[in-house]
Amino acid sequence: MLSARRSLILKWQMALVSASMFTLYLYYNKGQPAAAAAGGSSFGARHLLQASTEATTRPNINVTDDGAQCGAKPSDDALFPPNTFSDDALGKGALILYIIGVLYMFYALALICDTFFVPSLEVMIEKFDISQDVAGATLMAAGGSAPELFTSVIGVFISDSDVGTGTIVGSAVFNVLFVIAACAFASAKALSLTAWPLIRDTTFYSVSLALLVGFFSDDKVWWWEALILFLWYITYVVFMKFNQAAETKFHSIFPSLKEQEPATTDDRNFTAWGRFAHNRTPLFVWMQGQVKVSSKVDDIEQKKTRGIHELKKKLEKGQDKEELNGDDGEKGDAEESNAMMEPQEDEEYKDVVCAGPQGTVYSKLIWYVTMPLMIPMWLTTPDPSNPTRKKFFAMTFVISILWIMVFSYLMVWWTTVVGNYAGIPDSVMGLTFLAAGTSVPDLITSVIVAKQGHGDMAVSSSIGSNIFDVCVGLPVPWLLYTMIYEPFKTIESAGMGCNVGMLFLMLILVFCSIMAFKWKMTKTMGVIMLVLYCVFVAISLLFSFCVITCDFM
Repeated sequence: MLSARRSLILKWQMALVSASMFTLYLYYNKGQPAAAAAGGSSFGARHLLQASTEATTRPNINVTDDGAQCGAKPSDDALFPPNTFSDDALGKGALILYIIGVLYMFYALALICDTFFVPSLEVMIEKFDISQDVAGATLMAAGGSAPELFTSVIGVFISDSDVGTGTIVGSAVFNVLFVIAACAFASAKALSLTAWPLIRDTTFYSVSLALLVGFFSDDKVWWWEALILFLWYITYVVFMKFNQAAETKFHSIFPSLKEQEPATTDDRNFTAWGRFAHNRTPLFVWMQGQVKVSSKVDDIEQKKTRGIHELKKKLEKGQDKEELNGDDGEKGDAEESNAMMEPQEDEEYKDVVCAGPQGTVYSKLIWYVTMPLMIPMWLTTPDPSNPTRKKFFAMTFVISILWIMVFSYLMVWWTTVVGNYAGIPDSVMGLTFLAAGTSVPDLITSVIVAKQGHGDMAVSSSIGSNIFDVCVGLPVPWLLYTMIYEPFKTIESAGMGCNVGMLFLMLILVFCSIMAFKWKMTKTMGVIMLVLYCVFVAISLLFSFCVITCDFM
């Protein structure tokens, strides 16, 4: 009773603090809308929040002979508030605040997805009895790619730029090349890869990229082209419904490609669900450094230790020792084996907000850094990990989406300010900065599982998650745009079609490299992946700034 009362008091205190901070924010910015209105800004359908008189960015635009735009293009139609700082203030250090804000939003997006959004999806999967393969291709893919999806929506409808397209393409390259390279370097030995999930996802992903390259050939995406991409994703989901049967048929035709050791349930869950596998460790716990990374051998030893402890507990409870000796020795061995293979019980739910800062100085620092983000989410969003609030999963799902929209909006807004001031195009910021930032949680988890010896998990989740990005994250905003405004969406950034073409080429090179290394993830292959990533980024920058032109697209 006392604990519940303290929790209630703490919630009200934090709510008052949040309300006070919001009030101060409104008071500080109370004059800006009026000033924008006085300057004659249009209050039309797409100019509601836009400043109109004084430019606070430094555009750097070049136009090629065919009309392609190079350099930063501050959108005249962006639905962003007027900048708080002038050019002089940005040059004197205020720009650092925007950069820190973008980094903080990276963490915020990872936190809301990992703590609230994905657990609500897990409850849906359990409640509606959705198969693992279908859940991995739909709900779990949506959970892992939500930041990219909403960045794409904001790029189409709010910033009026190709920042969303650049983020998704850049994130795809980051996942396919950089993440695999990092996993190869992190592993102590060469990791074995399973052919089926890699061939399956590479095939579907290759077709989607080939379609995208063709659709970008005229720098326009028509409504029917976006619809084809989305229907290809539906085809992938339907195929995943019959994934087990298809895998069995594939192995009957190519028995040499069958995995040596049958995959465990946890392995299959991670392969299908990416970094959001069941019984995963929350991101906040990883950030605090409270988790030890162990290899498969360590896991076996831990299971043996648990088996011995279980036997000791039984002996302490007064069970007959004869069950472990003599004629019943086989029964005792069976019990020991069962205890060894028994999965670890789920840890008791722990409220990280009410628990307060704990552990080392680093853990406490992470707690204080996280709480400004966690407290508002904690006050407004029921935690599905809490057994008493599990029934509110639908509310958590909706509120989490709203939080993701808010964080994505702030991330794109502040990135646009940084890019415009530095003369960097939105598409380039998406290809590099935003792509890496939104993919860092995937990178961390993939490296961890690679250290544990699960190469299939790292590679399959890296490629599989990109199918959702390309076939949902891109076409859905385009479809909505064509339904509201005009029958096509123009791709304005120079070289974007060639960037997608290069991504397709990189995917083929990755697959060929894995085959050349006989389905082993070695450090040599990691070096090749890292070099390919650097080449992609360098050529993309040259395309965006029109140093070289994409003549064949």
